[in-house]
Amino acid sequence: MTCSTDTNRMKRIVICMGSNTEAVQNLAFARKRLSMLGDVRFATEQWTEAIGCNINQSPFLNQVALLYSSLSSEEIEKELKAIEQLCGRTAEEKAQEIIRLDIDLLAMNDKVLRPKDWERDYVKEGCKYLNQMNWREEEDW
Repeated sequence: MTCSTDTNRMKRIVICMGSNTEAVQNLAFARKRLSMLGDVRFATEQWTEAIGCNINQSPFLNQVALLYSSLSSEEIEKELKAIEQLCGRTAEEKAQEIIRLDIDLLAMNDKVLRPKDWERDYVKEGCKYLNQMNWREEEDW
Protein backbone atom coordinates (compact mmCIF):
# COMPACT_ATOMS: atom_id res chain seq x y z
CA MET A 1 0.00 0.00 0.00
CA THR A 2 1.36 3.42 -0.89
CA CYS A 3 0.60 6.85 0.43
CA SER A 4 -2.49 8.51 -0.93
CA THR A 5 -2.27 11.92 -2.53
CA ASP A 6 -5.65 12.70 -0.94
CA THR A 7 -4.68 15.25 1.70
CA ASN A 8 -7.94 14.72 3.62
CA ARG A 9 -7.16 11.06 4.26
CA MET A 10 -5.60 10.33 7.64
CA LYS A 11 -2.23 8.63 7.36
CA ARG A 12 -0.63 6.35 9.94
CA ILE A 13 2.87 7.67 10.57
CA VAL A 14 5.62 6.13 12.67
CA ILE A 15 8.29 8.49 13.94
CA CYS A 16 11.35 7.90 16.09
CA MET A 17 13.34 10.52 17.90
CA GLY A 18 16.44 10.63 20.02
CA SER A 19 18.77 13.02 21.80
CA ASN A 20 22.10 12.84 23.62
CA THR A 21 22.14 16.48 24.77
CA GLU A 22 19.52 18.00 27.07
CA ALA A 23 17.57 14.91 26.08
CA VAL A 24 14.64 15.08 28.51
CA GLN A 25 13.85 18.70 27.59
CA ASN A 26 14.34 18.18 23.85
CA LEU A 27 12.09 15.12 23.67
CA ALA A 28 9.43 16.95 25.70
CA PHE A 29 9.62 19.84 23.24
CA ALA A 30 9.36 17.45 20.27
CA ARG A 31 6.31 15.73 21.80
CA LYS A 32 4.58 19.07 22.19
CA ARG A 33 5.33 20.04 18.58
CA LEU A 34 4.27 16.64 17.20
CA SER A 35 0.95 16.95 19.01
CA MET A 36 0.23 19.97 16.80
CA LEU A 37 0.41 17.81 13.64
CA GLY A 38 -2.47 15.44 14.43
CA ASP A 39 -3.51 12.67 16.80
CA VAL A 40 -0.37 11.26 18.37
CA ARG A 41 0.63 8.69 21.00
CA PHE A 42 4.07 8.05 22.40
CA ALA A 43 5.82 4.92 23.56
CA THR A 44 7.85 4.97 26.75
CA GLU A 45 11.19 6.78 26.55
CA GLN A 46 14.23 4.49 26.49
CA TRP A 47 17.88 5.22 27.22
CA THR A 48 20.31 3.50 24.86
CA GLU A 49 24.02 3.47 24.19
CA ALA A 50 25.28 5.68 21.39
CA ILE A 51 25.27 3.83 18.06
CA GLY A 52 27.88 4.75 15.46
CA CYS A 53 29.33 7.59 17.53
CA ASN A 54 33.11 7.84 17.85
CA ILE A 55 33.55 11.25 19.48
CA ASN A 56 30.60 11.55 21.87
CA GLN A 57 29.60 8.37 23.69
CA SER A 58 26.81 10.03 25.71
CA PRO A 59 23.71 7.81 25.95
CA PHE A 60 20.65 8.63 23.87
CA LEU A 61 17.13 9.07 25.11
CA ASN A 62 14.85 7.62 22.41
CA GLN A 63 11.12 7.46 21.81
CA VAL A 64 8.74 6.16 19.15
CA ALA A 65 5.57 8.00 18.19
CA LEU A 66 2.49 6.96 16.26
CA LEU A 67 0.87 9.91 14.51
CA TYR A 68 -2.36 10.11 12.53
CA SER A 69 -2.32 13.13 10.25
CA SER A 70 -3.60 14.27 6.88
CA LEU A 71 -0.22 15.83 6.05
CA SER A 72 1.81 14.42 3.16
CA SER A 73 5.19 12.74 3.71
CA GLU A 74 6.89 15.87 2.35
CA GLU A 75 5.00 18.07 4.81
CA ILE A 76 5.82 15.72 7.71
CA GLU A 77 9.53 15.68 6.76
CA LYS A 78 9.54 19.48 6.63
CA GLU A 79 7.90 19.69 10.07
CA LEU A 80 10.36 17.18 11.56
CA LYS A 81 13.36 19.16 10.26
CA ALA A 82 11.84 22.34 11.67
CA ILE A 83 11.46 20.69 15.09
CA GLU A 84 15.13 19.63 14.98
CA GLN A 85 16.19 23.18 14.14
CA LEU A 86 14.01 24.66 16.88
CA CYS A 87 15.85 22.39 19.35
CA GLY A 88 19.10 23.93 18.15
CA ARG A 89 20.42 21.15 15.92
CA THR A 90 23.27 22.38 13.73
CA ALA A 91 25.65 20.78 11.25
CA GLU A 92 28.58 21.82 13.43
CA GLU A 93 27.22 20.03 16.49
CA LYS A 94 26.23 17.01 14.43
CA ALA A 95 29.86 16.74 13.28
CA GLN A 96 30.84 16.65 16.98
CA GLU A 97 28.11 14.05 17.60
CA ILE A 98 26.16 16.45 19.80
CA ILE A 99 22.59 15.51 18.91
CA ARG A 100 20.06 17.82 20.49
CA LEU A 101 17.31 16.10 18.52
CA ASP A 102 17.23 13.59 15.71
CA ILE A 103 13.69 12.93 14.56
CA ASP A 104 12.91 10.66 11.62
CA LEU A 105 9.93 9.45 9.65
CA LEU A 106 10.11 5.63 9.79
CA ALA A 107 6.91 4.69 7.98
CA MET A 108 3.79 6.10 6.44
CA ASN A 109 0.81 3.79 6.17
CA ASP A 110 2.37 0.48 5.10
CA LYS A 111 5.42 2.02 3.42
CA VAL A 112 8.63 1.53 5.43
CA LEU A 113 10.99 4.45 4.81
CA ARG A 114 13.96 3.59 7.07
CA PRO A 115 14.25 -0.21 7.25
CA LYS A 116 17.49 -0.23 9.29
CA ASP A 117 15.88 1.77 12.09
CA TRP A 118 13.20 -0.93 12.47
CA GLU A 119 15.96 -3.32 13.57
CA ARG A 120 16.75 -1.25 16.67
CA ASP A 121 15.44 -2.67 19.93
CA TYR A 122 13.93 0.59 21.15
CA VAL A 123 11.92 0.88 17.91
CA LYS A 124 10.66 -2.70 18.20
CA GLU A 125 9.77 -2.23 21.87
CA GLY A 126 8.17 1.15 21.23
CA CYS A 127 5.98 -0.27 18.47
CA LYS A 128 5.03 -3.21 20.66
CA TYR A 129 4.02 -0.79 23.43
CA LEU A 130 1.93 1.31 21.04
CA ASN A 131 0.27 -1.81 19.61
CA GLN A 132 -0.73 -2.92 23.11
CA MET A 133 -2.49 0.39 23.64
CA ASN A 134 -5.07 -0.58 20.97
CA TRP A 135 -5.43 3.11 20.36
CA ARG A 136 -7.32 2.92 17.08
CA GLU A 137 -8.13 -0.80 17.24
CA GLU A 138 -6.07 -1.56 14.14
CA GLU A 139 -3.99 -4.56 13.27
CA ASP A 140 -0.47 -4.75 14.63
CA TRP A 141 2.33 -3.18 12.62
